[in-house]
Amino acid sequence: MDKWLRANGVRHPRTVTTNNLVALVGLTIAGLGISYMPRECFGDLFDAGLLTTLHTTPPLPRFSYVVAYQRDRASAFHEAVGRICERVCDFTTRHERVPLVSGSARAGSPLPRKQRGRARSGS
Repeated sequence: MDKWLRANGVRHPRTVTTNNLVALVGLTIAGLGISYMPRECFGDLFDAGLLTTLHTTPPLPRFSYVVAYQRDRASAFHEAVGRICERVCDFTTRHERVPLVSGSARAGSPLPRKQRGRARSGS
């Protein structure tokens, strides 16, 4: 996405990168920016108005999800996990049902203070 943004004249001084779709969704719902995700996985959040689609011209490029590991550390375990992922990962179906926060939060609007999660240190 960064390459596409730069190619289209968009400059953004601060970015957060994560490989966790649920974290990405949480950051987006909290109003901390935009995300690039498979819409079908989080249909409930779109239906509830917590997320919305941003249509762009030119359109964003399509991308693929991959299982990656270091080639020099490849093992039968890594290869088995890769085969399992190929067989069961389906980004065209909804992610687990997400309990929606009551209230009037909408896409791009931060949750009211009392509904925001708080970070804790330690265990």
